Amino acid sequence: MKKILFLIILTIVFSLLYPQYFNFISQFQGICYSGENRGDYAYFNSGGNIHILDISNPNNISIINEIHIGKQMCNDININNDLMFLGTSEGLLIYSIENQSQPELISQIDINNIYFNKTFFVHSLLIAIFGQNVLIFDLIDPENPELLSSTNFPFNNAIYCLNNNVLYGFVQIGYSGPQYILGYDISNPENPEIIADLYLGEYFTPWPEYIDSYNDMLFLAINDTIKVYDISLPEEINFITSFGISDEVLSLNIDNAVMYVSTENEALIMIDISDILNPEILGSFDWNAAISDIFIDSNLVLLSAKAEGFKIIDISDFTNIDELFHYNNTRAVGAIKIQDNIAFADTYNNGLHILDISNIEEHVILGQIGLTYIDLMELYGSYLYCLSDYDSLIHIVDVSEPCIPQEVGEININNPITDFCIEGEYLFLIEYNNGIHIYDLFEPAAPSEIAFEAVDGYKLNVYENFLFLADNSDEYPYTTYLKLFNIENLNNFEFMSELILGDGFDYSVKEIMLNFPETPNIFLGVKKGIASCIINSSNQLELYNEFLLGSGMFFYFFYDGYYIYGFEQEVAYGTYVFECNININVETIIPGYVKSYGKHHNILFITNGYAGYSLYETPFTNIIEDVVEYDNSFELKQNYPNPFNPSTTISFNLTTENTSLCNASAWQAEDAEIVIYNIKGQKVKTLCAFPNGSLGTRCVVWDGTDQTNQPVGSGIYFYLLKVDGQTKASKKMLLLK
Repeated sequence: MKKILFLIILTIVFSLLYPQYFNFISQFQGICYSGENRGDYAYFNSGGNIHILDISNPNNISIINEIHIGKQMCNDININNDLMFLGTSEGLLIYSIENQSQPELISQIDINNIYFNKTFFVHSLLIAIFGQNVLIFDLIDPENPELLSSTNFPFNNAIYCLNNNVLYGFVQIGYSGPQYILGYDISNPENPEIIADLYLGEYFTPWPEYIDSYNDMLFLAINDTIKVYDISLPEEINFITSFGISDEVLSLNIDNAVMYVSTENEALIMIDISDILNPEILGSFDWNAAISDIFIDSNLVLLSAKAEGFKIIDISDFTNIDELFHYNNTRAVGAIKIQDNIAFADTYNNGLHILDISNIEEHVILGQIGLTYIDLMELYGSYLYCLSDYDSLIHIVDVSEPCIPQEVGEININNPITDFCIEGEYLFLIEYNNGIHIYDLFEPAAPSEIAFEAVDGYKLNVYENFLFLADNSDEYPYTTYLKLFNIENLNNFEFMSELILGDGFDYSVKEIMLNFPETPNIFLGVKKGIASCIINSSNQLELYNEFLLGSGMFFYFFYDGYYIYGFEQEVAYGTYVFECNININVETIIPGYVKSYGKHHNILFITNGYAGYSLYETPFTNIIEDVVEYDNSFELKQNYPNPFNPSTTISFNLTTENTSLCNASAWQAEDAEIVIYNIKGQKVKTLCAFPNGSLGTRCVVWDGTDQTNQPVGSGIYFYLLKVDGQTKASKKMLLLK
């Protein structure tokens, strides 16, 4: 109980740190765990989105509204009278559905880093379950739930059911002890007590996958067998019978003497159990999906199948089942890479998706390719280089036509690749326990290895002739080093400096982030936080500042040129937002699980794994990334000179044919212009405009002034080529005074 109260207080503290300008905008994709209906309305989730369906006409089911519960994963939907309970990855939400098409949030139970994955409601009690833990709340006043008690079912993974005020659940005693089904009487909710137990076997006995109850009978699904027990006497659990199913059982539900069983071979089987000693199969429904949740209401069955989506079927005739509705924008999202209006998103075993994100309210899938579980992506021109975690293979994908991406090559080495990056026209990768390979990208689809350096390390980054390499010693305490090499001669690295950071338990490097050329800053995302380094006048690495947690652990980092985002999983269970100059300041903490980050102008993308991905508005507009020039009708060249003072020349080219992202069509420019932005994304100046189809190569000079012809300060600036109001390419430049 003390631990639960501590986590509630911790969540409140983090919410106070959560400033208004990191506003949650929306959430996309995410797998479907649960669905339920009440009357003419049905509710189901995709990630943290709850979709509301009008099912009054089964032949014309449609989504009429959505509610967004934020950066959370909805694991369970439970409706009782006018209340809807949502078990999420960050607490439990209680909605009033008196107006069924417009649910209203009336209260929430926030416990940080806890997944509520099942709820029950009986009388005025709410039973909320997260894994092996059970909380019982008094819900006489739904707006102010009161915690009455808690109990524990060791080693349970949300295998519970409720029957006549008795909560049944699986337990295992110790890591290698015996297994039981326990029955807790919750008639006295402040002091639930065990009144029944059923011995299942020793620790090597197969666990139940699912349990349910019906008419004083308890049903246990164990592998491909259903075992049935009599629980008419609450203090006793007595075996009645068992029967086999065609494959392993994933989930089940029982209604009106019919058992609905989903199986591993992706079928839903309907079984008549009115005579429990002689069960009879009534029919089946095949869906190429693993059904995780089943809800029955009269002739409608709601099926949730995680990444494969949500369906409603009509079972009026068990021998001729009709599919009435299917929603399948339900993908998990892992790694993401964003360039201008295009996002490349790993969707785990559903492949790599290419999205048009130009409309912040609606993202459109342009194309996809069957690469799975990608962890790291880098772009070079219109080629995407993809690496799965600890793989020895980099896949090369031609994305010049996003609707039909094609894998055109690969880089394959003997041992796993721990990291890679692209600088200029070279790709650098680290082969585990071997060294650094360097590839020339003159032919992007078929890189040629031009150099190899036998150095130890596991993380790297490169800027021009500087290569930064992180390494740990082989012996306790596994000291972490940052090494600096001059690689002007790629065939002979020149060692320049080595910085000892500390023991690997605190300083093991997750990401090397560079802030060149404006300042010689190196930011290191490490296990316990952030460290900032500089290269001093003697070309030696020097630790300048650091932010380390006393407890907790960071997993992923992302740098957008102004903020560093770091996901800490054990304490805050959220994203630390660091404002990084040389000093390191914590700006805020954004709650929620993170798999990866991306940035599109001022919109931060946080991928949430099974919960899809979420968008946040940030105070810094990011235009750092160069636009991928998919369209060969627009060519924007690097300004010259760069760095510059006081002026620089920008060249670009417009041709007469335009190939859009997916459809070729004749084109004539109505308006083309170069627009300058500062590091905060504020427009500085429009340099030129060429109306009415002024085509060919053009040059313009920027004299380092703003729209009012006042000089601007030193720093990084971005110049965008816009045609007919749309950004076609962008690059960055450096003004030094």
